[in-house]
Amino acid sequence: MSDSPDPQAAPFALCHGGAIYRISRRFHLAREGLLGLSLRCAISFGLTFVPLAVLAAAQGVLYGHRVTLPLLSDITVYARFVFALPFLIAAEPIVDRRLGEAVRMFHTTGVLEGGAREDFDRALHRLARVRDSFIPEIVLLVASFAFSWFSSRAILDLSVSSWREVLPHSEASVTMAGRWLDLVSLPIFQFLALRWLWRILLWAVFLARVSRTELKLVPTHPDGAAGLAFLGEAHTAFIVVLIPLSATAAAKAVQWIQFSGGTILSLQPALGTFAALGLLVALGPLLVFTPRLVRAKRAGLYRYGALASDYTQQFDRKWLQGGSGQEEILGTGDIQSLADLGNSFAFVERMRVVPANLRHAITVLVASVLPVIPFLALIFPLREILQQLLSLVAR
Repeated sequence: MSDSPDPQAAPFALCHGGAIYRISRRFHLAREGLLGLSLRCAISFGLTFVPLAVLAAAQGVLYGHRVTLPLLSDITVYARFVFALPFLIAAEPIVDRRLGEAVRMFHTTGVLEGGAREDFDRALHRLARVRDSFIPEIVLLVASFAFSWFSSRAILDLSVSSWREVLPHSEASVTMAGRWLDLVSLPIFQFLALRWLWRILLWAVFLARVSRTELKLVPTHPDGAAGLAFLGEAHTAFIVVLIPLSATAAAKAVQWIQFSGGTILSLQPALGTFAALGLLVALGPLLVFTPRLVRAKRAGLYRYGALASDYTQQFDRKWLQGGSGQEEILGTGDIQSLADLGNSFAFVERMRVVPANLRHAITVLVASVLPVIPFLALIFPLREILQQLLSLVAR
């Protein structure tokens, strides 16, 4: 008997675990619902954006003409700390709900039978144990702060005077707001982004373990993926992670065009790469089922091919070689059975070898690219932006 918890009794939640979650629960910050979500967003906003504004105002770089780029004119600040950071927090209940539904679907659709159910529950128990560990998130937190402290000025420096550096490329002219950005705001944002990648990796490892269990896959299943299409639907929830990351990248690209001589044409490779990475992050974990689906499809073609061959030979002998005597073919069930068998074989031929379909892929691509448009529209005509995006798709 499995010692793992029953996922039907306690809905699975990918985001309900880890060092930060457990600390938040101790201080009553991990409440469910809109109130708890609003509280967490307000705290993140208060730690990242508000100090930047206060410190920039204190040194006269919040607005005005003292520097070329005051804080209130910096769209990367809004993209990261006003839009993306709360979005990454608000994404948690959405992803938890969709993945929790996927876990329940494994139990209710008949995909798991016998020992496979126990193997599945053991894999889920292992996932929950790693999710609840303190160590991974502490490592991510330390890495986020260390990376930002040692690398942010080299990566994000501008060639014009700004609210971060009154004199470009001058460490001595770094403002207090610039210091807070490097030492606090950026590390927090980077931690939240890295934590989402860690969570997706955990889920991918769980799916890999599940794919090695004895799943009952039916090639003629009407979902077109032998009964696993619900996973493709569940994984579209990851677009709520891609959207804020895409917006952040778009804002930085616009700033690069404005102050570093970039062009919209030079952004095409980056857009294509980001879209490909979005597909990999959101739908890539589902590829672990491809070997099983390939085998299920091949076995289905063999079985239905043999059945179709036997049935059509019998049909031929009975109706086309005169063995039916005076019996009328019209109205007989043999014709309908022949048609049904042909439809079943064709369905197996069309079966996908990944749980996701084209609609899921398009949804992810749109989520990866669409947030770019509003930011580029700040400096380019909308028609030019759409033309460049269409030319990218047409390649």
